[in-house]
Amino acid sequence: MSHLSFFWLNPEHNKLIKGIESEFCNLVKTSIQNNQLTLPQIPTVLTRLQQACLLKDITVREVANIVIDDPALTAKIIRTSNAVLLVVTPIDLFSI
Repeated sequence: MSHLSFFWLNPEHNKLIKGIESEFCNLVKTSIQNNQLTLPQIPTVLTRLQQACLLKDITVREVANIVIDDPALTAKIIRTSNAVLLVVTPIDLFSI
């Protein structure tokens, strides 16, 4: 569970963190064994996109046609693309 941030704990609290991880893992295992854990299905768009990206001759247009079927994924891609475009890189005017 490296994604959890325990910034308020001192490094010597490693045992506490391991205990929390162990307890969480046990809860997940028990839930799976008792059929109490329900995971969401993987969107069909994602599986189609993954299969398409394995093809050597896939075009950007074909990928776009797959992605456009999922508005949330499309929005995320556009947001990420725009963020890259808006990154300002400093230019040293004296070296030009």
